[in-house]
Amino acid sequence: MATPYFHFMTLLEIKDQVQTLFPFKFEETIIYDEDDKGVDKLIGLALSKVLSKCEKIEGKEITGSQLLSRADSILKCVPSAVERKLTTFTVWDTMAIPRSLMGNVRHYFGTDRFLRLWPNDATVWIEYVVRPELLGVDDLDMIYQDWVVAYATALLKEKEGYLGTSASITTLPFEFNYERLLNDGREEKKELEETMADMFAGTLAIRVS
Repeated sequence: MATPYFHFMTLLEIKDQVQTLFPFKFEETIIYDEDDKGVDKLIGLALSKVLSKCEKIEGKEITGSQLLSRADSILKCVPSAVERKLTTFTVWDTMAIPRSLMGNVRHYFGTDRFLRLWPNDATVWIEYVVRPELLGVDDLDMIYQDWVVAYATALLKEKEGYLGTSASITTLPFEFNYERLLNDGREEKKELEETMADMFAGTLAIRVS
């Protein structure tokens, strides 16, 4: 069953959450000294790991052949009057064959992202998978945003711990244990990846109609 769509955090808010969980300020980290966008890159890596498991499904009624610039593939194309009587949620399977016949409407969706209908003036209900590159943090439910926060924090601990254990001791605070930070980051990262396997038993479908 598809996960309900809610918007809870922006990227900036996710970064604030990572800062809350990390043991010292970003500006005091070695990774920040090397690249002031380093933290953002790790958050982006965590986000992309979740989004690679997601397929966002959108649905709308259209009349006539037209360009669907957001669509990656068509899941459903049926006469709208029939669709409105039949379904609330869709069980779907993406077909490799682009041409299909449903009811009295034929459709073809090509690589140019143009949906062609026969008859051309047909009014249909369509559902399509959004192009993966258009997905972002606001397409995720809170549980997945929380995972991004935790995973980005683990990546930051691992990276900062590695840099800390590799650097000269004269450049680092003596009281901070970078080896422990490295080990904590690796352990948390492993646990979160195992959690992800359970969270994404299949591809997450985010339905938005």
